Amino acid sequence: MTDIHKHMNSIHGALFMVLPLKDGKGEAELTAFMKDKVPACFEAFKSVGTMQFFRVFMTDKPGQAVIAADFDGTLDQFCADYGKAVGSSFFAPLFEEFLAEVPPLPIEDNIAAFTEFVKKHDAGYAYNYSEFHSLTVKDLYEKFGNPY
Repeated sequence: MTDIHKHMNSIHGALFMVLPLKDGKGEAELTAFMKDKVPACFEAFKSVGTMQFFRVFMTDKPGQAVIAADFDGTLDQFCADYGKAVGSSFFAPLFEEFLAEVPPLPIEDNIAAFTEFVKKHDAGYAYNYSEFHSLTVKDLYEKFGNPY
């Protein structure tokens, strides 16, 4: 993982986690899984209040999915906040159903191991652009209101 955001004038962290899937798991199964999880995830993301964006998608390489996120703060804080907020309701079911490798569960009780798992699979990034590089989600809500 690169720490380029430390060298930029930004308060955001980014994640590009590349995950090997179990045999037989693909886009149709992942899409169905996400449809059921999205409403609760959005509520949890709003309650923590630091998620700039979050995406889960398949790559062109069979058997590989990506979790991409942009968030306020550090990767360690992201893992702690969202491991607690959606560890059992989102990450654990996603990992157990789809991944060839799963971190120790429950995630809420194993934040350090979850953080190491995330870092192990984080491909890093060369540059992370944000139009709002100096504004947190909470700053944006204060300036423009909560769009939800």
